[in-house]
Amino acid sequence: MSKGKLKHHNLPKLQKRIVLCLANQGPMIIRETNTRIKGEYTSTNRAFHELENKEMITKVNSMSYRGRRFPKYWLTTRGSAFALLNNVNPEKVKLNALELGEKKEDKRAIQVYFKLREINPKIANILDRFTLLKGRLEPVDLFSQLLPEMVSMNENQIREIFGVAKKTEYWKYFEETLQKFIDEVREVLSHE
Repeated sequence: MSKGKLKHHNLPKLQKRIVLCLANQGPMIIRETNTRIKGEYTSTNRAFHELENKEMITKVNSMSYRGRRFPKYWLTTRGSAFALLNNVNPEKVKLNALELGEKKEDKRAIQVYFKLREINPKIANILDRFTLLKGRLEPVDLFSQLLPEMVSMNENQIREIFGVAKKTEYWKYFEETLQKFIDEVREVLSHE
């Protein structure tokens, strides 16, 4: 399996347990996670490094213990999407992601992502799957993923998407993309 690629969006059981534990508990060191999942330390340590190679987790800071520093791990964007697809409480993931987001742009993207997810479960599923595959949050891409789905949404849901989009600097791009989409649909319909 190549770096960053997930076959069928699945992880081995131990890796899945680690991701879900981090999602539910917040950033932790390997030993603390191992204790919570009642694992075998060598296997857990190996699984952490495999998850890091798959870009599911990353070191976010460290903890001092008996004069040594141990890295704390948290979920990457890809790891967060995986956890959300596995029914972890979105509010827990959101709070930790916002707290650990280093850049202002990252925090804005996280807020847009979670606001769009709240519109309905179908949108949440679309965005989570896309984010799991893409591995990063870019609001332009998130809005673009929703364009084809807007055909089957009710008016209130469409208004909510527009409301979220208008509050971002991506509104102009979203508006242009939407117009292109509408023009293409009209073009296809005019030839029938």
